Parts: sequence; C-alpha cells; structure tokens
Amino acid sequence: MKLILPVIFFSIFYYSALAVDIDGTKSLSYDDMQNLSITSVSNPDSAIIRLKLISNTATSDLDTTKLLEAILTLSDIYRVNEKYSSAFDYGGQALFLAEQFKDTFLLSEAYNKYGILNYLFYQKGDAIKYLNKSVELSKNLKKTNCNTPQLRSRYFNLALAHRKFENYNMALTYLDSCYALGNKETPYIDSEKGIILLKQKKYNEAIPVLIASAKQFEKIEDLKDPKNTKGYLLVIYAHLAEAYEGIKNYTKALNYYSKAYLSLENNKRYMSHKASILERYGWLEYKVGRYRQACERLRKASEINEKHFSTRTISNADFLTTRDKYQESIQQKDKEIAIQNLLIAEHEKKMLRINVILYSLVLFILLFIIFIYTKHKIKKQKRAFIEIEEKEKEAKLQLEQKNKELTASTLKLIEKDELVDQLSMHLKNIASNNEIDGLLKSISQQSKTLWDDFNSRFMAVNEGFYENINTRFPELSPADLKICALIKLNFSGKEMAHLLGISINSVNKARYRLRKKMNLDREVNLSTYISSF
Repeated sequence: MKLILPVIFFSIFYYSALAVDIDGTKSLSYDDMQNLSITSVSNPDSAIIRLKLISNTATSDLDTTKLLEAILTLSDIYRVNEKYSSAFDYGGQALFLAEQFKDTFLLSEAYNKYGILNYLFYQKGDAIKYLNKSVELSKNLKKTNCNTPQLRSRYFNLALAHRKFENYNMALTYLDSCYALGNKETPYIDSEKGIILLKQKKYNEAIPVLIASAKQFEKIEDLKDPKNTKGYLLVIYAHLAEAYEGIKNYTKALNYYSKAYLSLENNKRYMSHKASILERYGWLEYKVGRYRQACERLRKASEINEKHFSTRTISNADFLTTRDKYQESIQQKDKEIAIQNLLIAEHEKKMLRINVILYSLVLFILLFIIFIYTKHKIKKQKRAFIEIEEKEKEAKLQLEQKNKELTASTLKLIEKDELVDQLSMHLKNIASNNEIDGLLKSISQQSKTLWDDFNSRFMAVNEGFYENINTRFPELSPADLKICALIKLNFSGKEMAHLLGISINSVNKARYRLRKKMNLDREVNLSTYISSF
C-alpha cells in the first residue's frame, strides 16, 4: 500500500501527457532510456514525448521501477537542454518516489542526479549531501553486485563537486578512489586531475596531464562514439587555455579557447560550460587588445548566465522558491512524522503516567506488607521477651521465696539448737549421772549435723551457686564458700557463728578475708555482690 500511494500521487502529474501509442516504447530498458537522454539533444521534444508515454503506462500498470526510470531520464533531458526548472521538478519527484520505493540502484541514481543539479546551481550543502548518499548506496551495490563502474562514476561526481567548491584536497582524495577501483583507460579521471592541478595554480604540472588526456579523447572515432564521449574535449581545451593563460602563453591560450568554443558550437550536451568559456575567452582577448571580440563574447556570457543561472529569471526563481516538489514532499512528510511523533510521545507519556501509578501502587502494597510483617515480628519478639522476663522474674521470685523458707527454717533450727544448748548447760549444773550424760552426748551429735542439713537444702535451691563463684574466684576455700552461702541468705554474724560453730569475731575475720580475695573496694556491698551469683 505504501508503494501504491506514491505511484497514484505521481499519476496526477503525468495525466496531462500525450495519450498516443508508439511501438516499442513500453519495452524500453533503463539503459535504452539513458541512450535516449544522450541522443535527445538534437530532438528533445520527441524524447520527452516518448518518456512521458512510458511514465503514463508505468503509472497505469503500477510499475514503480519503470516510472522511476522514466522520470530520472526526463530530468536528464531537461538538464542537458538547459531547462533547469523542469530538471529539478522531475529530479525531486524521482527522488521522493525512490525513497518511498527503496530500490537501492534507483535511489542511488536519484541522489546522484539531484546532487549534480544542485552543484550546477552552486547549492554546496545539498550537492555534497546527495552525492555522498549516492556513494554510500553504490558501495552497498558493489558489495552485492560488484557494480564497480557505477561506484567509480559516483566518486568522480563527488570529485567534480568538491573541485567546483574549491575543496581541492578532498577532490583529489575522491579521484584516488576512482583510480583504486581500477581501469586501464581513465581519460575523464586524468583530465579532472589536470583541472584540479590547474585550480591549485600548478600550471606546469597540469598542462602535460591535460594534453595527455586530450589525446586519448582525440583518438576516439566519431562512428564509435554514440554517447558523444569525444565532446568532453571542449572541457579539456578550455582548461588547457586557462593553464597557458596562467603561465602567460597567451597565443596557445587563445588557440585552445578557440578550439573549445568551436567544439561547443557543435555539441549542445556541454552547453552549461558555454558561459564560463566565453567569459574567460573574452577577458583574455581584452588583455591582448582584441576589444571588439572581447566585448561581444562577454556580452554573450552575461546573457547566458542571466538566462540560465541567475535567480532573477522567472524559471530559476520559480525553481528556488516554489517548484521544488521534492522539498515540498519531504516537508509534508516531516510534518506528518512530527505529528505522528507527537501522538506517540503523548501516548508514551500517558503510558508512563499509568506505569508510574501502577509501580507506585505495587511499591505501596509491598511496603505495607513489609510494615505489617515487621510490626507483627516485633510484637511477637516483644511478647516473647516479656514472657522470658516474666519467667525469669517468676524463677527469681521462687528462688527468693525458697531462700526465705530455707533461711526461716535454718533460723528455727538455730533457735532450737540454742535452746537445746541452754538445756544441756542447765542439766550439767543440776546433776550428773549416766542417763543424763548419754542424753547430752546424743544432743551434741545431732547439733553437728545441722550444717550438713542446711548445705544440702541450700544447694538444692541455689543450683550452680558454688560452681559460678568458684569459677570466678578459684582461690576460695571450702570455709570461704560456706561464708558466701550464708551471706547470700542475709544471715547475721551471730547466726553464722552458731551455724558454723565458731565465734562472731572469727566470722568477721572470715568476711574480711573474703573481700580481700575478691579484691572488692570499700564502697562495694559484699552481700549485694555475692547475691549476683
């Protein structure tokens, strides 16, 4: 569909062409059309009619290739016949259609021909741009089809353009590319090298190169030159004249200008050179005193420039302003692309907003889930910690309760033991017999087991107490450990003395030694410290 629409578009342009039939017109190949372009100088109207018929037939048959070939050839014919406005019209249309059709060979041809038209009108930027595009496409064709001659011609046209715009080093670079592609006979390339040397004011180097290339063209027989290759001699003659003028050999310069002018009169294909040849010829005649001839040639040159190349003429002003259909088509296409890009950008912007909202929502849900999970985990850990604290607190309370019970029980035993001691003393004072002595002996033996009973009950309640304190202070003796156990239960000195069977003074000394072994400062409470184990 994309290829059909441009063809239909161009059918409107060709609809006004003559509707007659000529045998063989439909079957012309592109090479045939090019030959028709070359031979059309003598009869351009006939060639144009035939090509318009081909284009009409191609449009009806939706044959884009044939249509493109016809349009390109029409552009060539109008250029050769100095109808540049029409040449640009057809060249621009061909280029637009070729870009839509995307045929590499024809697109390369279209870029090449459009570049040539631009460099004829000193449109440097466009000329170099289109010729470069043509070269790049021809390189691709060479890789696939080994189309070396086409690529060589593209390099040659680029060299011509750079020389015209006085970029001589770049021009020589492209000529080197032409030589590199290989060809035994290179008269065009040799002559262009001579012209570049001339423009660089290397006259003595340019002259032998130009003369050698001129001899190659002069050898060509007219009957074997259907493409009028020999006509290029006038270009070489004109530049030889300029070279001799540069070294002030005016006689030879005038001779070559005369040759160039005579060749030009017999060869309309190179009419675009006529103005410049006449102008240089006229100024040289002015230098040597041929004023009448000089004025006549300069007047003709001015008329040609005014007619064909001045922007003030109707046809060329028309070309430079309103009739460049290729630029109009490209601008329209660019507008459509710009609108499409705006719509795409707006759609992408809308999709971006939706994506941002979706991603934000997903992120919020994830963060909310993480928050709930973390909160639940912290709450669970806090609850577990509280449970552990409560268990520890309960265990501590139970331990304190048992220690209190142990302490109360021990104190009762101590009180009972003190009462028994008092009773024993009283019995000794009253009387002494075997029965009383046996009773006192039994009481004494029972008193000795008081510590053992206490210690057993203490260890059952306070598991690991002795091991912990002994690990921290391994130098403590068994007597020290007994003092520690009693201190933990907050026994007084008197109670300790009675339970251990020692004096209160001995208890105080034992506490002092214990503080020293533990290396405790005065401000540290011994009971509090020992209770921590």
